[in-house]
This record gives sequence, structure tokens and C-alpha cells, in this order.
Amino acid sequence: MNKEKKELETTPFGRTLKLGKGLLKAGVSFSRHKAAQEIIKTMGEMKGAVMKLGQMLSITDDLILPPEIATLFSKLQKDAPPLQTASIMRVVEEELGGKMEDHFASFDKTPLAQASIGQVHRARLHTGEEVVVKVQYPKMEEAIESDLANIDKLISLLTMVSSKIPNVDNIKEEIKKVMREETDYVQECASMNFFREKLKDEYPFILIPKTYERYCTKKIITMEFMEGDSFETVCNDYSSEEKNHLAQMLFDSFYYCFFVLKKIHADPQNGNYLFRRDGLVLLDFGATRQFEDHFI
Repeated sequence: MNKEKKELETTPFGRTLKLGKGLLKAGVSFSRHKAAQEIIKTMGEMKGAVMKLGQMLSITDDLILPPEIATLFSKLQKDAPPLQTASIMRVVEEELGGKMEDHFASFDKTPLAQASIGQVHRARLHTGEEVVVKVQYPKMEEAIESDLANIDKLISLLTMVSSKIPNVDNIKEEIKKVMREETDYVQECASMNFFREKLKDEYPFILIPKTYERYCTKKIITMEFMEGDSFETVCNDYSSEEKNHLAQMLFDSFYYCFFVLKKIHADPQNGNYLFRRDGLVLLDFGATRQFEDHFI
């Protein structure tokens, strides 16, 4: 289990200093592999746009980074250091008002997963429903703006682990757009509800957790708890027929969203999927993309 971070550094000076220290440690490493490990450690601790960059790199295979280095970055999809539980609980109480026990019969202090701008905890409502509570890290909007001001320094991390870096201006622009969108959990709730409603009849095997609006704010989403296997488990344990079936489900539903709904889930990193042999659970709708007719 990852060691908890006590507090998240969110000030521009503090984040610039943290990034600089990470670059320095990576720069004096004796191997590319060790440099990558230092960079990944820094990204995981800083969260925000820094970690989002690492997550985006983790799904590029060998398009940007050497394959063995891109594999290391997959650690950032769900295994970054969690933030101190007290900080997370403080956000919940500030957003919902009152004390934790006023809203939840139980709240697991150990997170299920850690993302770039928040982490998720399993909980139970007083009415008995098993839920997952997605909580945004404190002062994350401030931290993201600091990261975006240093976006070129973030990209410079790549030169330490690969000698041939292509033009990544598109990645920079995508990070700028996505990170500001993802801090609005109200909009994410709306996107979850949109896709769940639109897909339930056409693609009932695509499962999207329902939200509990009473316990949702701009910085918190409380949603139905759903279980499934990880992408890695599917690769290792599912049969070829089962994997082909799931792949076809993903393919068909994606193109339905694109050509018919004209809106897609736009964050396809492995940690946002839970798989079952008869379907899959789609998570994290912080990043979606709407398309105009002329583009379609």
C-alpha cells in the first residue's frame, strides 16, 4: 500500500519547487529507468496536471516513450500515493455541511483509487446503499492553474526518458482543456446521467453508476458502488473469446456515442474501466467531448 501524503502542495511556488526537485533527482539518475521512476514518483505526489500528463503518456504505448518506460507510467492510472484521510474528510464536511456521520453510516478511510484531481472512497449511506464517494483534493483548481503555467517544464520531463520526443503541442492543449473541465463535478454528474440514460436501452451491458444528487457538489460525487475486474486481470485471466466479446462491446458503443450521440467519454485510461465477462463498468466522466455535425 502506498504511504499517505500528509498534505498536497497547491501554491505556485511550492509546486514549482516540487517539480524542480523531481527534475533534479531524475537528471542525476544513472539510468533512464531510474529517471522514469523518479518522474513517476513526482507526478504521483503532485497530482493535478502533472499527474494527468503521466496518465496520458501511459496509454500511448511506444508512440511517445519507449515501451518499457510507457509501461512504468501505467502505475499512475490507479496506484499513486493517497492524500491524508483527514484532508479528504475535511473537504466532504465543508461541501456537505456538518459531520461525516451525519451523511454516511460508514466511510472507508482507505481509498479504492487515486486519480489526478481526486480519490475515491467506499462508503455506506444511512439508508443502506453501498456507494463510492469521489472527493476532489483541497485547492485543486489553484494547483492546476499553477501546473498549466509550467506546462513546458512538464513536457521537458519527457526528454529525460526518451531521446526522440515528437511534437506534443496537441497533448499540451488537451491537458489545458481537460484539467479545467475535470474540476467541475457538477458537470461530471450531468455527463454520467446523460450517458447512462442514452446507453441503457441500446447497450445495456455498458454499466454507468447512478449518482446520489443529495450527496453531490462541485467537489464531491457520491455514486453507486459497482464491482468488476481490472484491465490487467482481463488480459491475464479471460479467454480469447471473452476478450474479443468485450472489445466488440467497447468498439460498438464508442462509435454509437460518436456518430449518434455526438458525444464521447474522452479519458480512456485503463483505470476508468471495470470488466465483467458479460459487460463492463465505465467510470470517470470528468472529460467528455461534444462534436459538431460537420466534424462527424
